[in-house]
Amino acid sequence: MRAALHLMSAKGMDGVAIQDITNAADVGFGSFYNYFPSKEAIFQTLKDELIEHYAAALDKLGEQVTDPAEKIAASARYTIRHGRADSVWGKFVLATNFNRDSLRTGLGRYLLRDVMTGIEAERFVCHDLASLVVAVGSTILGGLMAEVTMSEQADDPFGSPDDLPEKVSATLLTTLGLPWSEAWAIASRPLPVVDLPVNPLGARSA
Repeated sequence: MRAALHLMSAKGMDGVAIQDITNAADVGFGSFYNYFPSKEAIFQTLKDELIEHYAAALDKLGEQVTDPAEKIAASARYTIRHGRADSVWGKFVLATNFNRDSLRTGLGRYLLRDVMTGIEAERFVCHDLASLVVAVGSTILGGLMAEVTMSEQADDPFGSPDDLPEKVSATLLTTLGLPWSEAWAIASRPLPVVDLPVNPLGARSA
């Protein structure tokens, strides 16, 4: 699983063959099928371990935060910071892509629900739900990408400032209809404490 994680983080599932995984793990090709029936099965297991469990833990922010805007901002900040601390995890999240299916599982499922909660509470402004969720989700993924990829480039003109998670979170709140001053105030608040799962595969760098 660790070998598959590193390879799929770099190339996505479609870019990796079972032979690549077994070669990287230094096991025989046939040994793979003792544990997984297919490449898709190991990919799904990785998603469950690294994204589903993380998303469920992150959702417990709702036990401390009642404002939908603060919850979404805190979730985005935690996700971007988690990518900074564990770049392999961050790259794997990016490799799972952002599409309709991603809104039914993991981070996307909770994001969709939290956006809808904010709309129903008249906290967010929505003219079209689908485009709004895509815009917010893409903003979070863009911040995550900046942390795990752009900061590795020596000639990157933007770098990865320490307050990038806060700036990205404030920007997505403006997308949801909040004025910048309020968005920045919310995104700058101390983060509520939440017990996030540790990467069970112990991967900390690409």
